[in-house]
Amino acid sequence: MADKKACEGPMRRQRGRYAITTHGRLVLHCLLSAPSMSKSDKSKNKVRIIAGSHRSRLISFSDRPGLRPTGDRVRETLFNWLQLDIAGARCLDLFAGSGILGIESLSRGASWVDFVDADRRVCQDVDSNLKLLGITNASIVCSDALSWLASHTASDAYDVVFLDPPFDSEQLEKIMDALKHTDSLSEHCKIYVECNRQQDASVVESATAANWQQLKLKRAGEVSFMLYQRDK
Repeated sequence: MADKKACEGPMRRQRGRYAITTHGRLVLHCLLSAPSMSKSDKSKNKVRIIAGSHRSRLISFSDRPGLRPTGDRVRETLFNWLQLDIAGARCLDLFAGSGILGIESLSRGASWVDFVDADRRVCQDVDSNLKLLGITNASIVCSDALSWLASHTASDAYDVVFLDPPFDSEQLEKIMDALKHTDSLSEHCKIYVECNRQQDASVVESATAANWQQLKLKRAGEVSFMLYQRDK
């Protein structure tokens, strides 16, 4: 076994957190003092785009209260549901969070996405990710969702709307009611809703009141996710 002094010799080059030193014919790999980064640390606060023109690219997001990006499996199911609707669609990501639902839509051929979120840091992160990916067919609005809906008049109606508010938010049913009265949705707009499983009954009630037809419903643990279609 090489002694400690052997590792104190001249440094030839570095690989990661190891320094390779040489002493005659003996090559030693000496551990540097820098802390290691585990695989989980490297992927922390990042989410992967599943498919499309930006497939496998990672976007990053900050730790914010209530922010929980839609997981890969749920997202894959969602976009399988939307596979005939997303290309060329105008989309609204109303509680943008990480922005992954809107960005995934753009990657798969959506023509435009409006991202809306009340958290300024969230909006900054979404903006940074769009610039990183070179995406220009999108806008970001830092605003409360209800306030934005009350004042917004779209020049072109939305074909797909994503509703995935924080689970502790009490806004979901109010937003669904507001969407019922807006003129910003296309005639057969698809509305995706993701919520805590305990909210199922109230979501269904709100959707029925809005005259939305339920197309899909699935659950994954404590998460319920469903797809509706607006019936004018």
